[in-house]
Amino acid sequence: MKVTLLTTTYNAAETLGRTLRSVVDQAELPDELVIIDDGSEDDSLRVAETFEDELPLRIVSAGRIGRAASLNRGVLEANGDIIAILDADDIAFPWRIETQRRAFEESERLGIHGSSYLVIRTDDGGPDVTLRTPPPEDRAIRRALAFSGPFCHSSVAYRKAALDEVGGFDETLTTQIDQDVWVRIASAGWELRNERRPHAVHLKSPSTYFSKLNTRYHRARTMYARNLAAVKTLDLGVTGHMAAGARLALNAAPLAVVQSFNSSDSSVEELLGVGLTTQDVDWAVREYS
Repeated sequence: MKVTLLTTTYNAAETLGRTLRSVVDQAELPDELVIIDDGSEDDSLRVAETFEDELPLRIVSAGRIGRAASLNRGVLEANGDIIAILDADDIAFPWRIETQRRAFEESERLGIHGSSYLVIRTDDGGPDVTLRTPPPEDRAIRRALAFSGPFCHSSVAYRKAALDEVGGFDETLTTQIDQDVWVRIASAGWELRNERRPHAVHLKSPSTYFSKLNTRYHRARTMYARNLAAVKTLDLGVTGHMAAGARLALNAAPLAVVQSFNSSDSSVEELLGVGLTTQDVDWAVREYS
């Protein structure tokens, strides 16, 4: 099966080189890397072009069309059976493409494949490292859609046929774009799965574009709407409604409470327990230092 790695960019010149270097270092390269530039006004395009000799790269200048429309444009441009997503400020572990290609080859009904992931926070002078381990199996992932986002966007790969069946990403949304499409793919009967071994390192920083675009209260309200949509669409019942309400209450709490709940440094034992080595963790921290 062919894999298209899809990255959308908007003024990502400072981070894009690090992201693309992690693609160069893959044990198995994607069949193509499609970059959709969403009207960048910095040197994002120039940074991308420096990798043309190292990667099977296609760059599309889409103009300022927005994140969801950029993702849809990328899916339209893609020649792969699998669409793997990597944000322009995140990085992929070297085994990512190889692992996800094999997973889709082994299961014809697999629609979304994600993984555990590391979160690097730089807002308090870090970097601080947190391990996130979303539920691995289909049933638990469906239940988790009532109160969380049980995938990491930068470790997710989609079967293109699943995206096509549900009509792609909703271009009316500015946040929780991914959560919305996860629910629709789940409701269409596709299998959902997460690998325990992390595939990606996700940056959390107040300086990123999407952190500035939407306040946390706007994100909380939108997440609650998506959680309720999951409860209704996937028939998650009273328990699902209670879980969605509890998550909204947490997100509306004072920021210090939310941060203490969401972020605490992971121990070495936790990191090694999901298949990482100390060298893997050191590499991730160096990339963001």
